[in-house]
Amino acid sequence: MSKESKLTLKFAILTIAFVATSNTIASVLLADIAKAFPEASMTAIQMVMTFGMIGAFPITFLAGFLATRIRKKPMILLGIFMIFAGGLLPILIRGSLMILYISAIIIGAGQGFLLPLISTIILESFSGEEQNSMLGLNSAVQNGGAMVLLLLAGFVAKTGWINVYFLYFFSIPAFIIVFLFLPRGEVPRLETDTGTKVKISIPWEIYVTCVLGFFFFVGYVTFAISISLFLDATGLGDATSTSLAMTLNTGFGVIAGLIFGKLVERLKFYIISFSALCAVLGFVLIYFAPNIIWVYIGAAFLGLTFGLSGAGGGYVISRITTSPEQIGPSFSLSMTFTTAGVIASPFIVNSVTQMWAGTNVSPQDVFLTGMAIELVMTIAYFMWATYLTKSFPEHKTQIDVSPNET
Repeated sequence: MSKESKLTLKFAILTIAFVATSNTIASVLLADIAKAFPEASMTAIQMVMTFGMIGAFPITFLAGFLATRIRKKPMILLGIFMIFAGGLLPILIRGSLMILYISAIIIGAGQGFLLPLISTIILESFSGEEQNSMLGLNSAVQNGGAMVLLLLAGFVAKTGWINVYFLYFFSIPAFIIVFLFLPRGEVPRLETDTGTKVKISIPWEIYVTCVLGFFFFVGYVTFAISISLFLDATGLGDATSTSLAMTLNTGFGVIAGLIFGKLVERLKFYIISFSALCAVLGFVLIYFAPNIIWVYIGAAFLGLTFGLSGAGGGYVISRITTSPEQIGPSFSLSMTFTTAGVIASPFIVNSVTQMWAGTNVSPQDVFLTGMAIELVMTIAYFMWATYLTKSFPEHKTQIDVSPNET
């Protein structure tokens, strides 16, 4: 792959990454949506964000497997268009919580195409330090895009929370850029030169990593879906404060992505345990926060968690997989489990919280449960990283795929 071709490919990848996590905009709106629909329960309001993950769930599972059968570019363009369509729906049809659910499902389905396919292209097209750097940049730009949109959302919400959905129109220039600059790609080969069908098997270590990722995100996403309600219940802040907390969260996710390459050189597989530890510190700071400053610092630690865990997942998959054909399905499976964790989070966390706090669950109680889950995951990830370190020696050289094979 020529230097010019790599730069073009990187530009297209990072453009996709900018809009790939735009569903986080909904986290700024939850308190305002709760006031607009006072008859709805806390779980029903949280589901405005969680339904995005429900939409992403089946698409995320299928995307990596479809990438072994059809070109990636049409799926990515479809995903970006769905983000635009999902953002347009609440603007056209107002006054219904169900419409917000449907909007979230459509936007989530769009993200379901983008997230696994971006990482698949990175793992297939780059190797070594350049691969780690691109994984980090992917995470940084995803968080940077979310940070910009969240910051804008906080101010736009003051003109009416429904107007925040206009921010999804950022997907229009992204669609144009990807259409022009992402290589078209070839149809993946289903047979070898000898006529034998290509068989794809996923290592069992990938499945264990996926299960751990499920529980990790059950705990982590407690922050995103509950921070607005937490600040409202404690009186520490409002929608603008939530927007700033989420902006700091994504901003430190950007920082995590930028330092990922250097950090993973030292921590290797332990990067995932370190990211969980950052989550524990973040939850502790927020739960015991005497003022909004502590909340902002906690949000920053949780931002490091998100940035490191996203890129770290790609690193773990690249170390475990043994052939390019395994990358797409493995990453889709990983994203499917993490998406399932996000979907299940309000149900699992609220149910567990009710077991020790009673039926009148407060946002503070929910945060304490999320903290406990992340503490358990810190230990579990440390043990798993120890096993992987012994089982998989240093990073293997991966096949470099030219743009027209992406």
